[in-house]
Amino acid sequence: MQSNDRQNDEIQAAGDRAPERPRLTRRMKVLFSLITVLAALTLLECASRVFLRITPNARWEYRCKRAEGIGFTALSDILMADDELFWKLKPNLNAYLVSGQLGNWPPIRYSVSTNNAGLRRMPPVNSARKRVLFLGDSCTFGLGVEDDQTFPALLQNRLKNVRCVNAAVPAYSAYQGRVELEQLRPDVRPDAVVITFGYNDHLPWDHLSDIEHAELIAAERSRFINRFRFVELLRQLLPQGEAEPTTPDRPPRPRLTNAEFNEQIRGMLSWCRLHGAEPILVVWPHFAQFEQQEMLPKQVALLRVARSEHVRLVNLVPVFRVHGEKNLFLDVVHASPAGCELIADTLLPILQEALEISNDQPAGP
Repeated sequence: MQSNDRQNDEIQAAGDRAPERPRLTRRMKVLFSLITVLAALTLLECASRVFLRITPNARWEYRCKRAEGIGFTALSDILMADDELFWKLKPNLNAYLVSGQLGNWPPIRYSVSTNNAGLRRMPPVNSARKRVLFLGDSCTFGLGVEDDQTFPALLQNRLKNVRCVNAAVPAYSAYQGRVELEQLRPDVRPDAVVITFGYNDHLPWDHLSDIEHAELIAAERSRFINRFRFVELLRQLLPQGEAEPTTPDRPPRPRLTNAEFNEQIRGMLSWCRLHGAEPILVVWPHFAQFEQQEMLPKQVALLRVARSEHVRLVNLVPVFRVHGEKNLFLDVVHASPAGCELIADTLLPILQEALEISNDQPAGP
């Protein structure tokens, strides 16, 4: 009897015990851990692509901060980031209103229109046997003046059977101009190229040149891990180092040194020779040069390059001094509508000669 009771107790105890779970092997644990990590990274990547605003390059970010710093954020509204040019004009703008103020100068208010290639819109031309490409910064682009008041647009109306292309972009340096020229589509080959740079090239931004920034961007793009968006999220969460301060022993590093500036200008001249285009260098004036007589370093560099390379050069500094009218400028460097008229009058005979156009030909399309 006791034996039967003992057997019943053992059976009852065995039934109460839960069945043992199969133990995971070390390999299975590693596999499940990898699956969990990959799932988490996938979710993080998806969330980053949906919600994270990526800063494509440090040059573009710095340019936007500069516009904010001077209280003229509208200058960035017409631009968009670009991996190779740092930024470029937005395409298909239709009379986009830009307004703001530069320093203590009067407020600026103008509209900007662009075509589907992201170039400032020009007056129509019915037929054209010649093409002139204008490369430059906001001065050539026409900051502060309407589409039809820029000096390339005025020249479009004065040159018969010539299509003028305003490829200038605000805040461009000679480096960006050279890259833009080398990216030109084969069907937009110009007969003449008007090259106007110098103001932005001498400005110190963040102690790195445009060339150095381009190399950093190319290196980052080539790294496989940077294809993942969450890497940028982690980078933004980490503390960022500050630029080294300027000291007497370490002067501000310009966007392009004089040597680098010369190299970029010569690169554009070489492109023109290779593609049968006539280059024309333009020395742009500054408001202060109404009174001061000495030339600025980048202006001197253009004069020397033109002399050594035997190319046409138009020096606008003495032209503006002769007229001596303060209303030729909107601020320290950008030309007013009257200034653009003067520039167009000055460039017209030079372009007619370069394009072998008779001076007595009627203007207009």
